[in-house]
Amino acid sequence: MFRSRTLIACLSMLLVFGCGSDVYESRLAETNAFFQYRQSLDRVLQNGHWNSPTSVSMRIPKGFNLLPAPRPVKEGETAPEDSRQPFYLGVQLPGLIGAWQGEFPCDNGTRSAFLYVCSNHQAYLDLVKAPEGPNPELFLSDLESALSGALQVQLPPGEVSGIGNNIRYAQTCPADGKYALQRKFTGVAFVPPGVLPNTGGVEIKAQLYEHYNGKIQVAVLAIYPAAIREPLGEKPLGEKLLTALETFSVSSEVPKVKAGGPTGAGGAGKSGF
Repeated sequence: MFRSRTLIACLSMLLVFGCGSDVYESRLAETNAFFQYRQSLDRVLQNGHWNSPTSVSMRIPKGFNLLPAPRPVKEGETAPEDSRQPFYLGVQLPGLIGAWQGEFPCDNGTRSAFLYVCSNHQAYLDLVKAPEGPNPELFLSDLESALSGALQVQLPPGEVSGIGNNIRYAQTCPADGKYALQRKFTGVAFVPPGVLPNTGGVEIKAQLYEHYNGKIQVAVLAIYPAAIREPLGEKPLGEKLLTALETFSVSSEVPKVKAGGPTGAGGAGKSGF
């Protein structure tokens, strides 16, 4: 009897130890997987988040340098031209809150690529003084129209489930949501029919991602040479942009005008192929 009890006790201890070991191994594997995910972000993205005053936040792909933001203008001042704007397209992006430029290898040498973030925050602030101004709720629709005209692309109505050129399609980042909160975007890959005027003979493409959070609308736009090539072993720019969107966030809070606060912006940047 004593031997039986001793054997049962030993087996029970082994069973408990075995279960504990399995849990430990599972947790260790999960921790390693999480750190591998973080490392995958660090390989592609710059350290730290870019944060706009309008609550938009994301990590920016490596290779892009932030262009200087225009200085705020005071009441009664005229805002100078914002040279961050993509004048090479013959269009000014509404609600521009961040712009970056990088030099990337292409089939025919090294050329510039640009990244822009726009939102309808300023449109809400502008309504206080100009109620007849642009409707903030049509911000992304108006931006699409401006880009379509500049890029000579006519988008068909609606959104499709498959990814393609010159259509709207659904995009979720990250795809699985295991280590980061999933967010929904509408993607548009603009491919112009040929070389556009004012681009120095460079054939370009544009990748747009639109995001809604309540009444807040945000656009992330990359414009780059069609002949862009990444060094061997690196992700293509399009995949880097999707990785950046895994870190994207924005508040749904609609901005309100502060008494005596700035009403616009102006300053210097750099733009052009």
